[in-house]
This record gives sequence, structure tokens and C-alpha cells, in this order.
Amino acid sequence: MADVLDNLPHEDRIRSRKLSNGVATIIADATGLSERERKSLEEDLRAAAVGAPGVTEARVALTAAQTARTLIAIGSGKGGVGKSTVTANLAVALARMGKKVGVIDADVYGPSQPTLLGDHSKPEGKDDKLLPVEAHGVRFLSLGQLVSPGHALAWRGPMATGALANLIDADWGETEVVLVDLTPGSGDVQLSLIQRARPAGAVIVSTPQDLSLIDARRAVDLFNKTSVPVLGVIENMATYTCPHCG
Repeated sequence: MADVLDNLPHEDRIRSRKLSNGVATIIADATGLSERERKSLEEDLRAAAVGAPGVTEARVALTAAQTARTLIAIGSGKGGVGKSTVTANLAVALARMGKKVGVIDADVYGPSQPTLLGDHSKPEGKDDKLLPVEAHGVRFLSLGQLVSPGHALAWRGPMATGALANLIDADWGETEVVLVDLTPGSGDVQLSLIQRARPAGAVIVSTPQDLSLIDARRAVDLFNKTSVPVLGVIENMATYTCPHCG
């Protein structure tokens, strides 16, 4: 009776099918699919199998090839230099180039990615893991999604680092590149990220003021001391000319 399963949808993704005692077992490859597409694939296969003669129950298992994921830290020594804006712009630019991009908003003092990406939806959970929200082709999770808009994150270091761990360990699916929008400075959040996820590299954002550059050097020094390659420094507002000093 296994031939009753020969005319299922998504034939190109089916890797195995078996019918035994009225139970249909189907294994399908879900590589490259978003969470919504995975759910649709599973529902389509289950519905088609249950509708076949002699099938009383359908079990569908989805597999996927392991995706090599690159994590890039976006840091700054000083706040207010445009780090979060640069992160959002880099993410959208990479998405438009065809990359599967994710953003982790780990800025404890001012999580702004929900506003920058235009989506304040709270993430759902599955199998004890958060599911990133998607906007502009970018999957993202933010500490700001864990509290009501306008409310401060009055967290001590251990709470912040624990929340960061949940964002890192979320279900990122087939995401290829994850940009981490770090909190300014060189404290617990930065060290926790380096210890837990080991970024492939770091990008430092600064502005052309002496104070910003001094703090940017401290951020570079932190990543150098922890053996995280500094990929470069972005000088935001580089074309701005001071009306007083030129």
C-alpha cells in the first residue's frame, strides 16, 4: 500500500515515505525555508497523506542541512554615535544582496531595533526557543521586545547576560549572518557575547569627535585582547563639517 503515498505535494522535498498499519511516515527536507514555510510544508504533507486510501494517521518529520552561521559584533565605545542605525542599514543591505540576515539587539540601555526596523511585535516561542520577528527581509530579536514600549530595562548584569543568551540560542533557522547590536562600552554584555558565541569579527562605529574616537579605541582594544578580529571602523557623520571649527 506504500504506492498510495506516491502522489504527495512537494515531491522535490520528500526524502522518505513509509506506510505501516495505517500510519504514514514522511521525511522531508526543509533546507532554506522560513518558519512559516516549514509549517506550510508540514501541513500540506500531513493533509495529503491523511487523505490517501488506507491512511489513518500521518507523521511528518522535517530535516535541514546545517547552516554555517557567521556572527558579527557591532560595537562602539560611546553611545549616540549611530551604532544601531548602522546595524539596521547593514542588515537590510545584506538582505537585499540575497543573504539570510538576522539581528540581535543587545543594547540594554536603549534597544532601538524594533523602531528602526518598524516592527514592535513580540516574538513567539517554539520548543523553548524564541522565534525571531521578520521585517524588511531581516529576522531580528531585541531586548526591547521583552518589555512594554517606553519602559526601562532595569536589569543588573546577570539578567542582561541571561537574556542575551536566550537571543543567541533562539531558532535562527537558515540565517547565514547575524549582526549583534551591542550596548555601548566594554562591559558584561560584550564579554558574555565573546564567551558564548565567539564572533567572527567586530565592526566599531564612531563619529568624528575626539571623545567618540577615544572610546572607540577602547572598544577596539577590548576585541583585540579577546582575539576577535576588528573588521573595520565606520566613522558615522564623516562628511559633517563643524560650523565653529571647520
